[in-house]
Amino acid sequence: MEPDKQAMTGAIEHGADEIQVVTFVLAHEEFGVPIALVKEIVNVPAITRIPRAPVFVEGVANLRGSILPVVNLRRRFDLPTEERNEDNVVVVIEIGGRLTGLVVDQVSEVLRVANESIEPPPPVITATIDEDYLRGVAKLQDGKRLVILLDIEKVIPSAELAANLTAQASGTGQGSATVAQTRRQAAAEEQFVSFTVADEEYAVMLGDVQEIIRVPAISRVPRAPAFIEGVVALRNRLLPIINLRKRFGLEVIELNEEDNRIIVVSLRGVITGMLVDAVTEVLSVPKDAIEPPPAILSNDESDQLRGVAKLEEGKRLIMLLDISRVLSSSEISQLASLGAEGQEASSGEARRQAIDEQQYVSFRVEHEEFGVSIQQVQEIIWLPDITRVPRAPHFVEGIINLRGSVLPVIDMRKRFGIPEAPRTDSTSIVVVDVEGRKTGVIVDSVSEVLRLGRDSIEPPPPVVAGVEASFIEGVGKLQGGQRMLIILNLPRVLSMEAAAA
Repeated sequence: MEPDKQAMTGAIEHGADEIQVVTFVLAHEEFGVPIALVKEIVNVPAITRIPRAPVFVEGVANLRGSILPVVNLRRRFDLPTEERNEDNVVVVIEIGGRLTGLVVDQVSEVLRVANESIEPPPPVITATIDEDYLRGVAKLQDGKRLVILLDIEKVIPSAELAANLTAQASGTGQGSATVAQTRRQAAAEEQFVSFTVADEEYAVMLGDVQEIIRVPAISRVPRAPAFIEGVVALRNRLLPIINLRKRFGLEVIELNEEDNRIIVVSLRGVITGMLVDAVTEVLSVPKDAIEPPPAILSNDESDQLRGVAKLEEGKRLIMLLDISRVLSSSEISQLASLGAEGQEASSGEARRQAIDEQQYVSFRVEHEEFGVSIQQVQEIIWLPDITRVPRAPHFVEGIINLRGSVLPVIDMRKRFGIPEAPRTDSTSIVVVDVEGRKTGVIVDSVSEVLRLGRDSIEPPPPVVAGVEASFIEGVGKLQGGQRMLIILNLPRVLSMEAAAA
């Protein structure tokens, strides 16, 4: 989101019909800044104090490796300070080409403000906040709701901020140390994907993980090592699967399609899947929380570990696997040869599946099951708070902040004209990418990732489950026709009004 600074700063003076603002709360009052200046909204990060900085400068923080000055707007406006709570956030704005974070009590929403509803600030406001900081006051809901519009460039002039921080750095030498300290915070953490095997928690480096998939049909391979579960077809190649329970000498249990996952990694150049009980999360671990493997472990066991992460004051221990040492060199050589053996053992079945089948992510809306191509699905997330967007099409639920990006969200029930229903713990957002545009799709629940042969997909009839045929790419028949999967044409579903929104 690149700010059109000239257009936004002149919107009120030059009589534009309306402006879009991000609103937030400070001391029970609602303020707004032009959305074009807002880069993202993040939780309050760890902040490093800066000696002799202006009183309203909270300090600096690490924003994905960049140094972010953080300003406390309560202090800037001489408002009473309060203890931080979970609602506090940092609004990251761009001023004069520099990013600055504004600590606010909470963010309200993104709304459109008609130019005719903006009036000069009344004396009661200018008596509290310097008039130079104000652009006007928007009267909404027949005057029952007031939004104070800030001239953010005067609130935090980039020249003033830069001058103070530069003077502090050059005058004391501590500024560069603070910047270095903040950079070290980013370097002092490592990211892992954690998972469970027999109720124990393990993790591998995030950079080692290529993807995570549900467990498809696995073809057994004769004469393979005991810890090899078999091979699966994954996008025109055969992927050998290691069962970590077998590898670690643990009790082997039946596969659970709901929980079991395959973590795809590269073992010294051999692309391999590791079968685990469940994937937990992606987490950042401070390096100082990682200890060497305990001495009580044998050499073979300790060689497989990078260390042990001690989190939550030692109550949570995670064994950090060294991917390069999970298998020996000879075992990796065996693994690399499994592709050819697997093809021979399965009589070409796995390769045929890779060519003749497609993968779909299936989900439910009301009592019907829909599917979209797995290649269009970016991720699946739980339902967060959604900011409403005024005057949007009825099926556009609003927008959410997804790791710093604004994501439009549509409600599939509304899109298909299905009656609304209460949200549940199963309600999810499927994040899809269609023609380069990311959109969130609210569904009742996500079912699974499944494979469907091309010969089991039929053209759509005129109407399926009340959904018009133009939204449907085909209908897949599963379990001998007892289960129907409505395959959606996402470009059509998200086109026209949805794309404009």
